[in-house]
Amino acid sequence: MSFKILKFNCCRLDVHKTWIYACIGITDSNNRTVYKQAHFSSFTKRLNELCDWLAKYNCMDVCMESTGKYWIPVFNILEQRQVWATLSHPKYTKPMKGNKTDRKNAKWICDLYMCGMVKPSFIPPADIRQLRDLVRYRYKLTCMITGEKNRAQNCLPFVDGRCKTPIEEIQASTDGAISKEQAVKLRHCLDHIDELEKHISEVKQKILRLSDKCDVALNLMRTVPGFDKNPMTVIQVLSEIGSGMSVFPTAKHLVSWAGCCPRNDKLVPILNQFWYKLQML
Repeated sequence: MSFKILKFNCCRLDVHKTWIYACIGITDSNNRTVYKQAHFSSFTKRLNELCDWLAKYNCMDVCMESTGKYWIPVFNILEQRQVWATLSHPKYTKPMKGNKTDRKNAKWICDLYMCGMVKPSFIPPADIRQLRDLVRYRYKLTCMITGEKNRAQNCLPFVDGRCKTPIEEIQASTDGAISKEQAVKLRHCLDHIDELEKHISEVKQKILRLSDKCDVALNLMRTVPGFDKNPMTVIQVLSEIGSGMSVFPTAKHLVSWAGCCPRNDKLVPILNQFWYKLQML
């Protein structure tokens, strides 16, 4: 059984933490494929050498698996060198059973990509990816503040977390009732909270500056009911789904990608509105 070859010059990258294994498949007019393989380090200098090696064989079409976060610097370098990079989920490129080696795995996925059998993952443009990194980092800082507040409450075991009493009254009632060890822990928690809030403020300003490039898309998304109050909410949504809906043929594709299938009565209508709004761009 033979498959129709759609890409006559393409490469597959097997990305690891410290090194990268590359395999180029070059098919001639007689459908005979020759493979060129090489081994590179994951440092920037060697990644540029990888791009030079691809240019040597006139290969500008690359496929690689999304292995943790190791693919990100490789993808960024390839994008800067104007090499078309396709990111695929490992479950769609699972090799056949048998003795698995990096050489065999690279050749196998190169053959799949050559025949158009690799399903690409959605990768937004570079500016949206930068915005997404900062938005997710801000969320992590917010979670750290929540953790510190919980630890501060644990320093006061006689105060329930659901207590609605004003802070001034709580401080007055606990005056002299906290041990020295609890006071040290509480002071460090409060200092850490103040420091985290300062970092969040700096990150937020950077997010707002980056989001200025997407004002048109953000203004359209703010017309959806409920998303016109907090500016960070609509920026967070934009950083995840992007502003270009060309990768989602219909609103149902966007809903499926967001993981809201088969049924989520709250989020599905909102995502449908976002898709129709961004289609106007």
